[in-house]
Amino acid sequence: MSAPQGIAPGKNPIWALAFLSQVHRYRTLFSKFWWVVLLTVSLAVCAAAWFQIQKPPAYVSTGTLSISVESPTVNVVPTATSTYSIGIDDMIGQQIIVLKSSPKIRELTAANLQARYPGMAASPVRLDFAQQSTFLNVSATGTNPVYTQRYLQAMLDAYITYRKQQRNDSSGEQLDKISAQILHMETVLKEDDQKIFDYQRDKGVVFQKNGAEDNTLADLKKKRADYQEQYDQLMIMTPEQGLDQRTASRRMADNAEDSTQSQGIREASNAEADYRTFRSQMAAFQAQKDDLSRDLRPKHPKIVLLNGQINALQQSIANLLEYSRKRLEFLRKTYQTKIELTDRQIGEAEHSKFGTDILRIGYDNLQEQKRRDEATYDSLKTTFGQGSLGKDTNLDPIKLSENAGPAMLMPINWAKSLGLAFAAGLGLGIGILLLLEQMDDRMTSVSAFQSAFSEQVIGQIPRDESTDNTEMLRPDDQRHQLVESFRNLRSTLLYLPIEGKQPKTILITSAVPNEGKSTVSSNLALIMAFAGKKTLLIDADLRRGALHQSFGVPRDPGLTDVLGHNVNWKLAIRTTGIENLHVLPRGRNVPQPAEYILKPATDQLLRDLYDLYDYIIIDSSPILAADDTASLAPKIDATLFVVRLSYTSAKMTRKSLETLYKRGANIPGLILNQVDTKSPEFVYYQYQEYYHTARDEGEGEGNGGGAGVGTGPRPKPTADVS
Repeated sequence: MSAPQGIAPGKNPIWALAFLSQVHRYRTLFSKFWWVVLLTVSLAVCAAAWFQIQKPPAYVSTGTLSISVESPTVNVVPTATSTYSIGIDDMIGQQIIVLKSSPKIRELTAANLQARYPGMAASPVRLDFAQQSTFLNVSATGTNPVYTQRYLQAMLDAYITYRKQQRNDSSGEQLDKISAQILHMETVLKEDDQKIFDYQRDKGVVFQKNGAEDNTLADLKKKRADYQEQYDQLMIMTPEQGLDQRTASRRMADNAEDSTQSQGIREASNAEADYRTFRSQMAAFQAQKDDLSRDLRPKHPKIVLLNGQINALQQSIANLLEYSRKRLEFLRKTYQTKIELTDRQIGEAEHSKFGTDILRIGYDNLQEQKRRDEATYDSLKTTFGQGSLGKDTNLDPIKLSENAGPAMLMPINWAKSLGLAFAAGLGLGIGILLLLEQMDDRMTSVSAFQSAFSEQVIGQIPRDESTDNTEMLRPDDQRHQLVESFRNLRSTLLYLPIEGKQPKTILITSAVPNEGKSTVSSNLALIMAFAGKKTLLIDADLRRGALHQSFGVPRDPGLTDVLGHNVNWKLAIRTTGIENLHVLPRGRNVPQPAEYILKPATDQLLRDLYDLYDYIIIDSSPILAADDTASLAPKIDATLFVVRLSYTSAKMTRKSLETLYKRGANIPGLILNQVDTKSPEFVYYQYQEYYHTARDEGEGEGNGGGAGVGTGPRPKPTADVS
């Protein structure tokens, strides 16, 4: 499906266009039903004002309760492990609940009022509470100022009396509870000691602060590191370095652990001495040989003797190096074995330490539990011994700080009252509009139509803001958006992407009356005629057709006369005064007009006219109003369905299309009529100044339509507009 007419492809993303279309839909809805919101807001504000005026005056009296942070908190309930106390914020919250709902306080308040002011008439009173730091402000609101103040004072006095009674009743009970808890904690402490004793006995462990396991494990790790260092040095040592007493024998002596190693060290020392002696002798013989070689021949007996001695010394040195190599290999294996043995010892020590740690954790837990129980026991004994609970029984942290003051007239908060009413009315109005929008299935925009239907939109006819009814096009028409929309529709019909011959007979219909199908049919016929196409416009709305009035021709004889064989079609077709355009009016009124459409004369008429005109535009009756169109559509090359936006419901449109499809009608596309040009989807044909600006013959395209251009005379439009 190609991009719909009026939407510039690639200009806006789909989601943005849909959003803007929805905003435009709501804006249009508000512009039509703004009075609903105004009505609801006005009613709400007026109702709020009337209520405030009719409401009797209210008087407010205020008293204050204070909470002392130095005083002990009330309702101290000791438990087996801790003492529970109530914080100030929580206490104030609890006292508010008591003041609101305690039946005992209400009884005491009524008794106080009866005793102090016998026979005083009661009036409704509302209580409010507000916390300020460690103060609780209690307010009473009523219509009688005297009674309101007296009621609040009586209620505050009743609350203080109620608290005093509660403390007196609970003091003895609290002392008994603490005494029982002390006895219980003594038993608990004995059980803690027995648990610790049984734990050590069952595990067979006596825990000390510094265990020997840690020192043993550290010694093993240090020894393992020393062995690894010796092994690494032996791995890089050469046989010559192994015969060096400073790098081998001396270091081996430092790590000697038994007689076998000492014997090996002595052997290595002797080998090192022999190695150094042999190297020294060989150097001397070589020097002597070099001196004799200057005077004697190579086979001289002295030279031969020296060669033999040098070879013997080289063999001895080679034997010593082989000995050193084997010795190094032996030492490497020895230290590797020591490393492996030490690793096993470290693993066993760590495993033993892990088990000990687990036992220590259990032991520490028992000790910690005992310490907690001892702290609880000491706290209970201190509280009981000092008699703090008994002494504090008469010290209430909550006191009456200020008595109930005189009841003052409460001013009306007009801003708050009317503001809330305005918000409520606005919300109600918007809610009604949204409900209307949900109930209304009329399509107000192109995107709304495309979201409900899959048919292709081949034309968008803009709404003429100057009049309710769109007038027919004229050759010199200055309604450029309207003219261009029909030109676009004409081009679409001329180049429909279909195989075979382009359609010549075109039926225009709609779902219900007043959707503009007759105007679309007339203007489509006119725009075809303007382009030089020989066009015939047939009024097939046999009940209410009025094309004869639009073109100023007689109604009869017309189509009904031709189909009834009363008149030849050549006599019924009228000229319109517009070149290339002829009109066949509907004719006289007849009963059962749908029967005329089904006559063979209809097919014969279409065959006779088919080759005489380039295009035959047929205006028919609405689908849901009569069966004429559904019977005529299968005989026509193409049927164009007109939908008037913001008028026809989606349900009616869908039902009409289904009727046409069932009859076998060919529907290449739909025409959307009365499209709002202010919608963000309708972006073509907005450049009206382009048509009103004349351009000199020598100006280029880049200057056309610019500022200051076109001051000369404008060309007069002609009828043949392509």
